[in-house]
Amino acid sequence: MTPQPAHQSGYTAQEYLALEEASIERHELIHGEIYAMAGGTAAHASASLNIASALKSHLRSTPCQSFMAEMRLNVQASEAYFYPDVFVTSGAEQRALQQAKTDAVLVVEVLWPSTAAFDRGKGMGVRSSFDAFLPVPTESGLTKMRLTEQTRDIIRQTTQEVFGTAAQVKLFGSRTDDRLKGGDIDLLVELSEPLDDAPRRSLTLVARLQRRLGDRAIDVVVLDPQTRQQAIHKVAQRTGESI
Repeated sequence: MTPQPAHQSGYTAQEYLALEEASIERHELIHGEIYAMAGGTAAHASASLNIASALKSHLRSTPCQSFMAEMRLNVQASEAYFYPDVFVTSGAEQRALQQAKTDAVLVVEVLWPSTAAFDRGKGMGVRSSFDAFLPVPTESGLTKMRLTEQTRDIIRQTTQEVFGTAAQVKLFGSRTDDRLKGGDIDLLVELSEPLDDAPRRSLTLVARLQRRLGDRAIDVVVLDPQTRQQAIHKVAQRTGESI
């Protein structure tokens, strides 16, 4: 369930902090509204803990610190206070702050279907203030494919640039198995209308994606009404996941 404002809107940071000090529950202040923190699930907690543990190990012997959802983060530019699932600070100034941190080099939100839009909305408020905001889909969330949300957006947008806005694109092959690592990015582009120059457009799509995603191995298979289906088309249709 998407968090709902716990009180009337228009709260200042000072009013929020006073209410938070007196409350036994945690709340967030976003755009002048106070939101009660929803209870988490085991999967959500496990994903957050795994990320925080990996970061803590990686950041050992550095000036950085990682925190989980018990520590507040203050976006001073918009007077917002919230509890990211995981975030990382750097430097002695942030280390000295005990009630709330005011700067972060990384903010991570573990997305859940019912709260994904709300958590992404919080990200809009931190992107201009902090170095990195990373939304992480949970295993039972929006997808299990091994591509970041940003990569999926680039693939979807670039495919529609090359083949038209009606084009549908699916990921198939090893990248749809989250138990594996690496692998080519295998794409199936499905078209409702035939295209005489589909092979040329396929090469254009690969070239543009490699410029935008880096020099990755990318394979594109096109299926339109005139295509004589082969085994690879059937496998891609059966096992592919829409991007």
